[in-house]
Amino acid sequence: MVHGLTQLVFWLTTALIAGAGLYLLRATNLVRATVALSLIFASTAILFLLLGAQFVGFAQVLVYVGAVTILMLFAIVLTGGFDALDGQARVSTRELIKGFAVTAIVFVVLASSILGMSKNLPLPLPKAESGSVKSLGDFLASRGLIALEALGILLTAATVAAATIATSQPPEADEQTKEEPHA
Repeated sequence: MVHGLTQLVFWLTTALIAGAGLYLLRATNLVRATVALSLIFASTAILFLLLGAQFVGFAQVLVYVGAVTILMLFAIVLTGGFDALDGQARVSTRELIKGFAVTAIVFVVLASSILGMSKNLPLPLPKAESGSVKSLGDFLASRGLIALEALGILLTAATVAAATIATSQPPEADEQTKEEPHA
């Protein structure tokens, strides 16, 4: 029963990733494209959790779904680029055919590799005592606390610097406004 449910979740998540990826390719609004990308990130985290890679799945949520998506949304809002893709993101038929050809080749290579590996499954899962999320959290909260705090300060400084750079006007804009005569 659990195996069938896991397969169902796997195929639904895979379909969600494919659908969000296709929507991302055709999106003309940057905010909607970012939301589709964050959906892909979250779905990938679900796949990692299905594989038993807890840390990688939670790191995917924290780093990509959390930090990268928020950073992209901040950049869009601060630069005013909500509709930056309108009319510019159209792909020619020739480029579309090339993309589908490359995708088909990658799919065939990956599918043959997976089918070749499936003969050796199921593999015994290793014990996760030393590499579990709890043991990593215990380490970060005890011996790695200074590094964790330094990383937090560094990320905060980078966010403040990015916001400062994004909100400052280029020098050319100031010179153009000074040269224009006032009527």
